[in-house]
Formats: sequence, C-alpha cells, structure tokens
Amino acid sequence: MILQRLLDSAALAALVGGRIYAKSAPAAAPLPLVIWQRAAAAQARALPGGLGLYRGSVQLDAYGRTRQEAAAVAEAAIAAVAVYDEDVAATVASVFDSDDAADPAIYRRIVTLDTMERVDG
Repeated sequence: MILQRLLDSAALAALVGGRIYAKSAPAAAPLPLVIWQRAAAAQARALPGGLGLYRGSVQLDAYGRTRQEAAAVAEAAIAAVAVYDEDVAATVASVFDSDDAADPAIYRRIVTLDTMERVDG
C-alpha cells in the first residue's frame, strides 16, 4: 500500500516521474528519485489474537541534485504516504540529510515512517 501511494502521487510524479525504486536504484538513474524499503514489520497483536494489522517502519530516501530538490522530493513523498485511512496509518518518525561524500553533487534526505497497515485475510 505504501508503494502504491507513492506511485499514485501526482505531486511526487511531477518531481521524479516514474523514478520510484524499491531497495536500490539503477546506477545510471537520473536524479531526482525516491528509494523506499521496509525497515521492519510485525503483526500487531491484541488478546486473544491478531488485529489484521501490521506495524512496521518504512525508510524513504529522497535524492536530488541540490539539497532543496531532495527536500522537495521528501516532502512530496511524505505527503503521499503520511495519511490516515482504513488501510494505512503512517507518521514521520525522523528526517535527516545525508550528503554523499563520494559525490558532492548528490543530496539525500532520509525519512523514516512508523506505519500500521491493514492486511487481507
């Protein structure tokens, strides 16, 4: 559901086009882009059984050619997924910038989200 929200975001698409990748991006992928990955997931429990929800965290890495571009991509990605409805709840847990020492022309904003997602069945 998180990936689908990223793909469905018109604001994010306006910035990155279709450059939204799981776990890693191709080496030659142009900037800006987003990489997303699940950092953790576990079934939420309540006595006497499961709630049909999974609690976890998602990391979004927003890359840009400038710090401002990486920040704009991160904000669009946050807006796409940090919403509440009957299927997904996501809140921002942390945001920080990490510059690539190997390539000073690449800027990265790392966003960690705490998530709760409904699962079918």
